[in-house]
Amino acid sequence: MGQNIGLEQVRVGERSEFAGRSLRELPIRRDLGVIVLAIRRAGGSMLFNPPADAVIEGGDHLVVMGDLDHLRRLEQWVGKVALEAF
Repeated sequence: MGQNIGLEQVRVGERSEFAGRSLRELPIRRDLGVIVLAIRRAGGSMLFNPPADAVIEGGDHLVVMGDLDHLRRLEQWVGKVALEAF
């Protein structure tokens, strides 16, 4: 039963739908089975084992672990631009 597990950093873009939302609001673990180990803030500080209420900001990097296919899906999802109301 060989799983392809990886550890990656995924950048959250300024206009990503992830920006401004908490980990609790994002079903990263539930839908993808990916674990957020840390958040590297745009300013360089690290938040290890972030709580569910940690808010992700544009420019942050998520340090994540999970199945390689699920990590690829997360990268695509993080890259989606939030739709802004005009």
